[in-house]
Amino acid sequence: MARKILLFSASQMASVLIIGGGGREHAIAWRLAKSEAVKKVWVVPGNGADFPAPEIDINNAEEVFDFCRREDISLIIVGPEGPLADGFVDQIDNRVPVFGPIKAGAMLEASKIFSKTFMRDFGLPTARFAEFEDVENVKAFIEKCDWQGIVVKADGLAAGKGVVVAEDKEAAKAAAEQMLGVGSLHGQFGSSSSRILLEERLHGYEVSALCFTDGTSIARMPLIRDHKRLLENDEGPNTGGMGVVGPVTVPHEIDLQIDKILQDTVKSLNYMDILYRGVIYAGFMLPADGPKLLEYNCRFGDPETEIIMRLLKSDLYSICMACINGTLSEQHVEWDDCQACGIILASKNYPYGSDKGTPIGAVSLAREFAISNRLKIGGRRQCAEPLQFAHYFSKMRREAVAKPDHLLPL
Repeated sequence: MARKILLFSASQMASVLIIGGGGREHAIAWRLAKSEAVKKVWVVPGNGADFPAPEIDINNAEEVFDFCRREDISLIIVGPEGPLADGFVDQIDNRVPVFGPIKAGAMLEASKIFSKTFMRDFGLPTARFAEFEDVENVKAFIEKCDWQGIVVKADGLAAGKGVVVAEDKEAAKAAAEQMLGVGSLHGQFGSSSSRILLEERLHGYEVSALCFTDGTSIARMPLIRDHKRLLENDEGPNTGGMGVVGPVTVPHEIDLQIDKILQDTVKSLNYMDILYRGVIYAGFMLPADGPKLLEYNCRFGDPETEIIMRLLKSDLYSICMACINGTLSEQHVEWDDCQACGIILASKNYPYGSDKGTPIGAVSLAREFAISNRLKIGGRRQCAEPLQFAHYFSKMRREAVAKPDHLLPL
């Protein structure tokens, strides 16, 4: 069902509630706090960082609404994909302005099978794919498959870890079996991997293209390169992201093609009667024959946001309200011409486990955005991103990796 169109005023002194508790939400809060239109920023459940965290249940929309009414909240920004996929925006139902898509729009991320079918049906360029629920069927398909490499993906949300780039057919079979489960054993990601997607592996340069959208217009963000593999040289398992660099440059013709694909994505959603307002994050591979969509995310990326918020010069509150009110085309969104690098400091056992309770030491050189807090509560601890001119970029990256204990908040 399409989202109702209501116009909200952009209050001169606004209070904003951010849903989430990671580095992404900290970065968004940090940028909002610099807005002349914003008097207070709340983050729930928060991460023990710089912003107050009200004791409310983010899974209870009525409790969130009651808090918003008491504190005169002018805007809610939803950080993670989970609440969006669960229909948080639908439940608030325009009683408070919410930056983020309705549940139908969040399906672009919540189901990889839905997403790939959407790409195919609307002629958006992507790799060949097939979907499966049965282990024996998928093994038989893999055995006969003539693709130049296979990627195995859990259908549902898996915190960025539900993707395996298989080295060979046996590895693809093993990954599929682990995700789907065997016999009475549940799959690796529970209901999120009760169905899986096999995708032809693409080769090329990978970029993340994010944009703001009001459901009609888009405003591009700088292209970012996200490093998902755990280890150097693009090795190891997929993670939620080990680091980002940006802006990255691509040939002008490629950038125009990316822009058209993002515009066509919004048009296709409208054709399905889905008014999508928020952020569209499209992952692209850039093979020789042009950009190919890898996936969609329905929100700001993490750790991409930690550097995007440093590069944004325009007022974030005004941009979000323009997206909600359908007036994004009237906004001029400006970006800094610097380069930024975000490095994740992770637990020793990440992504397999976490050493809860380990304190995080001080860091220098960069602005730190806490992913949990200084007494670590998750796998990834914090993202430190130096922001300097381009010719310092490689030096920054080397120093950030070699001396993480010398990074301090600005």
